[in-house]
Amino acid sequence: MSKTDLKRITIRQMQSWDELIDYPKRPPLIEYGYVTSGNATIIPCSREELAKILDDETMRLRFIATPEYHHCIIPGTDNFSFAIVRNKTIRVLRKAMERSIRTTVIVALILFISFASKNFAALPSRFWRYFFVAFGIVPLATQLFDFFKLRNRGQQPCKEETEQIKFLYWLGNSGISRWHLLFLPVLLSLAFALQTIFGSEIVISHYGLVKTATKNGEVWRLLSAIFLHGGFFHIVGNVVSLLGLSIIVLKFTSLRYLIACFAISGIVGNLLSLVLYPNVTSIGASGGIMGLLGWTLALAFQLRRIIPHEFLKSLLLGVFFVGILGAICFDFIDNAGHFGGLAAGFFLGYIQIRNSNLTAQQI
Repeated sequence: MSKTDLKRITIRQMQSWDELIDYPKRPPLIEYGYVTSGNATIIPCSREELAKILDDETMRLRFIATPEYHHCIIPGTDNFSFAIVRNKTIRVLRKAMERSIRTTVIVALILFISFASKNFAALPSRFWRYFFVAFGIVPLATQLFDFFKLRNRGQQPCKEETEQIKFLYWLGNSGISRWHLLFLPVLLSLAFALQTIFGSEIVISHYGLVKTATKNGEVWRLLSAIFLHGGFFHIVGNVVSLLGLSIIVLKFTSLRYLIACFAISGIVGNLLSLVLYPNVTSIGASGGIMGLLGWTLALAFQLRRIIPHEFLKSLLLGVFFVGILGAICFDFIDNAGHFGGLAAGFFLGYIQIRNSNLTAQQI
């Protein structure tokens, strides 16, 4: 058995995420202190200095030390640091909302000009409509949701909130191999680069999900279409989403399963698209990405005793906003592919998690 295997814990037997986090001991002579990212040394300081450091938006602390605990703790999980971290997060969200509002207003003006003027031909209006929703409305709505949720919280954390912080810390401080994490995003990026070099229209006609060609026997298009994209923002949005979901899936399973879930979900999504949209050519990795989201939803539902409820809510909110995006941009977004991929991923996750002794890596 390898050293990594020895550090894995059966998640169904867990009582708290504390079991998966290796907290540094607090030296007896240090009352207050902190540990920065990329550093294992506890830096001593006064209570007032620690409060200022916690409030500094440029500082990224892994642990802090206080007299109330014999070991270091994660910032935001105790009464002393929770209010400081909460107020800092509110400030950061406020700035992010200001940026999202500016983006939304600018793109809304461009959309208005695009629809009002027949001479406006810089970019298709549907591109701006997608940009308006994906990079304006959706981020702003998510930030508003988080902002008001934080504003309505008290000054002291409850158990559910501290478990959420510990769970997110565990997710963000993974021992995942970079090669495993970047495998699919790099593959998609290389495919997009080749698609650009050889000409998007030609590549899509030969390898995209052209429905008539697929029905005539070119079934490999169900897979090849997953690796093609409609433009720069399409590939960027998919790669960013894929990275975030891959971290979660790889924390509980292997690269082989990640690839299998992504590919199977993408194929199922394309099959549903083949049935419901028989006359439209489809491309993109969205079906596979929605499959990973479905897998994560299955994980959160089946392990809701240990997975924080706020995490499940954020996943459901993500599905809701994908639905909003599909409803507004229905004329060029393959909603059948999204739904098929989501359903396939949820089914795969449900079967795997129910029939396996799922483990989580200790950090």
